[in-house]
Amino acid sequence: MFEWLRRRKSAEPPRLDFGSELEFHAAPSGDGERRLTAALARLLTEVPAIQRAYLAHVRYGPDQPLDMALCLVGTESDAAYESIQKLFHALFEQGQHLDIVFIDATEETRLRSVASPFFGA
Repeated sequence: MFEWLRRRKSAEPPRLDFGSELEFHAAPSGDGERRLTAALARLLTEVPAIQRAYLAHVRYGPDQPLDMALCLVGTESDAAYESIQKLFHALFEQGQHLDIVFIDATEETRLRSVASPFFGA
């Protein structure tokens, strides 16, 4: 009982596999999004594990609403995740959220059909 409490935390957070369920849609390009992508691009220059970054609307399944997501190509890391969240909360009011999704090569190909990276190393 409670065996899961004794397990050590993995070095990398688990990657959710959305398969073909994950849909990508272009993100709006308002002032808030431009501010966010500019700030994120500066931050990501200090995170060598991240190769490219996109801001897009995503849908996690056919009957799901669109959500804004930061889509990242690279190695997942708790430190990068925490830095991004901290930056987002410094720029936007409480109650707003930004999904952070690490994508693979197949997902990136689909994403590139609707959006361009705002950061690329």
